[in-house]
Amino acid sequence: MTVEKSFPALSHSKYELDRREYGQHIRDIYQAGKDKVRKGWILQFGDSLTGAYLYRTAAESALGRYSIEARGRAGWKTSSGREIIDSDLKQVNPEFCFILYGTNNRKDASSNAQAMKDLLKIAQACAKNGTVPIIATIPPSFKKHSQGEEGDFNEALVETCKEHHIPVAYLFEEIQAQSDPRSYFVRDGVHWHKKAFPLTGKVWKQAMEQVMFVLLDRPD
Repeated sequence: MTVEKSFPALSHSKYELDRREYGQHIRDIYQAGKDKVRKGWILQFGDSLTGAYLYRTAAESALGRYSIEARGRAGWKTSSGREIIDSDLKQVNPEFCFILYGTNNRKDASSNAQAMKDLLKIAQACAKNGTVPIIATIPPSFKKHSQGEEGDFNEALVETCKEHHIPVAYLFEEIQAQSDPRSYFVRDGVHWHKKAFPLTGKVWKQAMEQVMFVLLDRPD
């Protein structure tokens, strides 16, 4: 029997607490990219969810000061993203990379462990380029099962990011905190409904506010 998990409302302080863990690491990455990366540019890197036009424009609107290049590839898994990240970084050379990969992966324990290795390699490729990576938790899926599988994946994702000092954008948690999470997806239960995009933009803004707090070297 599947046991449903509960997902409490996300406190904004969660981002602030994360900031204390990743701060020095992303300062080092940002410094390495100085005078090398394209300032003011963000690469949105992911599967078909990243490919949605309004997903990109919602983030641009929420952030207000960045141009975004979206590379969303339908059906791709983390392993495919790992293979293409160097090429995308070379072409776009962004200041930041917003990563949303894993919705198409299998979600058993072994597959999750491999997905974490893939995501870490993607983040490390960004760091090597001087690009600051931020990884989003994957959204819930209402296709065939409860959200327990996505919850397990995201628990592993957050643990991996904390261990390696990578900022997290809490997309899954923000959606689950809404009164009707299912309504943020179209009939297939996987892809965005248009009402989701203001929320996705909000999540990226929340993550970036804390990243920029660190990079502006304000006291904690």
